Amino acid sequence: MLNKSLIDHAQFHLDNPALYNLGKWDSKPVTDRIQSRFLSRYVRISSALFPGIDAAVKSATAWLLGEKHVISFISSDENINAVCLPGPDDQPIIWLSSGLVKTLTLNELRYVIGHELGHWYFRHYLYKDVAPDAGPAFVARQQLSRASEISCDRIGLLSCGDLDLSLRAVLKTASGLPEEFIGPRISEFINQTRSLEIDHLDEGEVYATHPPMVVRARALVWFAMSDH
Repeated sequence: MLNKSLIDHAQFHLDNPALYNLGKWDSKPVTDRIQSRFLSRYVRISSALFPGIDAAVKSATAWLLGEKHVISFISSDENINAVCLPGPDDQPIIWLSSGLVKTLTLNELRYVIGHELGHWYFRHYLYKDVAPDAGPAFVARQQLSRASEISCDRIGLLSCGDLDLSLRAVLKTASGLPEEFIGPRISEFINQTRSLEIDHLDEGEVYATHPPMVVRARALVWFAMSDH
């Protein structure tokens, strides 16, 4: 069941184009071509082919979609990656890499699926792009992009329903290592932020589309501790 109030409350307050003097909506067309491209290149996830993955997708997305249904795909790609794009009638289409699925448990996968669906729900794909040579406007656009990732991390946590599983998903994504290599003390990863000097971050972080993974993990803890 769609819980719009809970979802909207999860949106990070800096995830707002108006704060950066950026127009909110772009004119990117939403067409059948996305679904057609996925159908021709990837394998569609179903209960018959991939029952565990299909169950994880349905579990992670049912509360967020209302009457809509997600179409999900997987393909051979050892990179840890996922994406969610709008299909026909704004139906969400999710693609998962095989590398992602191999690295995470099915319960942890719900976090990533929820995160990607958050981009669809908040319509991040319609935020205006800004050219790198636009100076301050480009820096502002990248800051907005990083803020949108925090919003989606929160949706991932709500979809997963478990902070520890969500943090393990973040750690595995950051390290590229599956369960057999991961110890029980996830707090060691989060505590890296104590040694991170924000004033001395690499200049490239200003132009990054995503916040550092360790910062995202700490932000998840703070959100879980809040009254959401």
